[in-house]
Amino acid sequence: MKAVKTLVVFMGVLLVLGLALLGYGMYSKAGRVVKPSAPAVATASAVSPVAAPAVVPVVVGSFGAVGLGQPEGSRIAASHLNGPVLVLTVVEGGLPDRVILLDTAAGGAILGQVSVQGSPAAAASAPVPVVPVAK
Repeated sequence: MKAVKTLVVFMGVLLVLGLALLGYGMYSKAGRVVKPSAPAVATASAVSPVAAPAVVPVVVGSFGAVGLGQPEGSRIAASHLNGPVLVLTVVEGGLPDRVILLDTAAGGAILGQVSVQGSPAAAASAPVPVVPVAK
């Protein structure tokens, strides 16, 4: 039992000494200002040739003025070019928000229009379903 106590005391002393040395090292390094080293310069022999990634150019043709056929008060809220397709988010103008797709390679031809509520004329003429309520 005496050997275990001696071992515990010895390990405690080592722990305290280790913490003291760690604290001294941190204290002595804290006041020092580290000067930045010179930037490394690569020599020709150290540089290995790396193939550049293939860049595929996207040709966007000039198509001048294009009418979108949107009502007065409509505005383009966002635009994004996805390859040759220009994606326009159009809001307001008395219609629900919609997305218009233009083909820039084909002279600005309108590829289509996406709306959450569909066509405003079709929504106005569609009959309203009557759902009976159970009593």
